[in-house]
Amino acid sequence: MNRNTAVRLGVSYAIVSIIIFLLQALLDGGMAVKLLLGLAALATVIAIPIIFIRKNRMDLGGYISFWAVFKLTFTGLLIGGVISTVFSLAYITYIDQDYPEKVLVQALESQKKFMQSTMSRDQMEEIMQETEESIVDGFTPVGMAKTFMWYALFYLVLSLIFAAFMKKDPPPTHGSELTDSAAETNPPCA
Repeated sequence: MNRNTAVRLGVSYAIVSIIIFLLQALLDGGMAVKLLLGLAALATVIAIPIIFIRKNRMDLGGYISFWAVFKLTFTGLLIGGVISTVFSLAYITYIDQDYPEKVLVQALESQKKFMQSTMSRDQMEEIMQETEESIVDGFTPVGMAKTFMWYALFYLVLSLIFAAFMKKDPPPTHGSELTDSAAETNPPCA
């Protein structure tokens, strides 16, 4: 794996992730906009590694091993994830300290609308209290570190999937084909 390629993948992923985060923070479009930006984030985490794996495979003569794809993707996504997490933490600590509160209010309003017709008042209050605690905890440095650990696990699984589907081994050499075919026609004596 070329380390520069993994770093470029990570930086590219971080830049797009930061742009999506800033759009979420600055746009007040409700849940529909949040859903679209969430889908854009998912598309990003899939598309950027594919672009870099294909380019790296072409640079290597059209072939790339399982482990090369895995290391490239996992390292790149981890780099990008760390950069975007640090940016998010800096943003809510220094730039927009009200951002967690905005997210909380929006989430509670959406949840309340959804639950009003299906739950009792006590059930709603209990669920909303849990949601509030979860969101508030999620914006602390420890909460963001925990969230990043879940993302790292997601990156690991995604990297294994990419490695399984995007690896391309070179064809066997002519000499090994003769050895394999000779072994098939002349099995060892017992």
